[in-house]
Amino acid sequence: MIMAELPGFFVMPAQGGRRVADRGPLTADLWGFTYTPADDRVYAARASALIYGPAPRVTHLPVTVSAREITGGRQHCYFDEYYNAIHISPARYAFGTISTPQTIRVSVWNAYFIPKTLTALTGAEEGLSASGPETPITFAPLQQMTWEIAVSLQGPVRLDATLRWVFDVPAPAVSLTGDRHVVWPYPPSWQEPVVETLAWLTYILRSETGAEQRRALRRTPRRSFEAFFVAEGRGRAKFDLTLAYGAALPWVLPIWPDIQWLRAPVFAGATSMACDTGGRDFSANGLAVLMAADVDAAPFLFEVVTLDTVSMNRIDLLRPVRRDWPAGTRLYPGRMGRMAQASEMLRKTDTVLTAQVTFDIDEPCDWPPAPDGQWARFYRGRPVLAPSPDESEDLTSEYYRIVYVLDNRIASPLVTDGARKDFAIRQHRWLLAGQAERDAFRRFLYWLRGS
Repeated sequence: MIMAELPGFFVMPAQGGRRVADRGPLTADLWGFTYTPADDRVYAARASALIYGPAPRVTHLPVTVSAREITGGRQHCYFDEYYNAIHISPARYAFGTISTPQTIRVSVWNAYFIPKTLTALTGAEEGLSASGPETPITFAPLQQMTWEIAVSLQGPVRLDATLRWVFDVPAPAVSLTGDRHVVWPYPPSWQEPVVETLAWLTYILRSETGAEQRRALRRTPRRSFEAFFVAEGRGRAKFDLTLAYGAALPWVLPIWPDIQWLRAPVFAGATSMACDTGGRDFSANGLAVLMAADVDAAPFLFEVVTLDTVSMNRIDLLRPVRRDWPAGTRLYPGRMGRMAQASEMLRKTDTVLTAQVTFDIDEPCDWPPAPDGQWARFYRGRPVLAPSPDESEDLTSEYYRIVYVLDNRIASPLVTDGARKDFAIRQHRWLLAGQAERDAFRRFLYWLRGS
């Protein structure tokens, strides 16, 4: 058998020297080396010299060292920030709009090197519950425990609670904020039109001759929706109870004319959705409502999401979606609103009722103003209303005169025509088809602002 020849050399062992047998006293002497402070001097008890070759080993210890005093101070460090304290995470949580029950996890960590006892958990108000280890309970050194905090729809409209974990040492608290809002779950019956009203407020200063100066007093118009609803069977009782319970509550109102259906499924945990936002009432930091495709089969299956940014073909969310939504799910923009007044319900039969309900939107509704060429053309710097009205229905027309009457009820009244001309007042009606035409007309109205 032929074996390979590999060049190499012998490496000195970790103990040093040429022969391990000669290094015997080193380990024993090092184990015996001790530090003894006395009379401000340092002494070495035992040691051995490390001698290479045949020379005899010589002990040079003890070695005396002149001690000197150095002044200084202990500096603040990471240890002081993190340990010997109680840590709670998260320290604050903003739920935003609470339209469905929500749950978060809160971790409590005893960063002390000794046991600490939790005596109580305080601050859970109505509609707020905490599930976790029962108090009192003792935390071992550096032990962490977790609680689940659940927020329901029951309770005050405004959630502003502070949960405190009470120890025998100071401990931080958790601040929880949010607004409880309930989604209006019933779609309108399109047997009657859904009426959207935009109301501007214009201050008009008019002279005796009819010259006017107008000034818009509202940055955005007041907005309201009036819709017709039909409920039957078990839905009749639910609709009646909804009106009785929530007549004065704030509602998340789906903007029904801006409905669309999801083209692709959205899964739990998603932070964006592909959709068409052009001409629809989506806005940054606004709301959107997801509803089941078959409202009759699942009338109370919905979810409200808060928007972060709005793009032309998608919306990005501040918080992830909580459940899976298949393709075909209804997607609406959402606005906060209240019922304008008590709604009158008509009981058609013992199982069917109808109601006309009006909602006033509680939040400003901005829209990009623009004098769209379809609606306003300019002549000598003045806008001219371009489209002809739809005269498929009767439109009113009248003339108004500025007349001042002085009448002492004895002689004939004195009548003065201030402007000496008539002012025409005409009603217009247009029929708009499609999202683009509605968007253009709304931009035109926002550009006018009541002028």
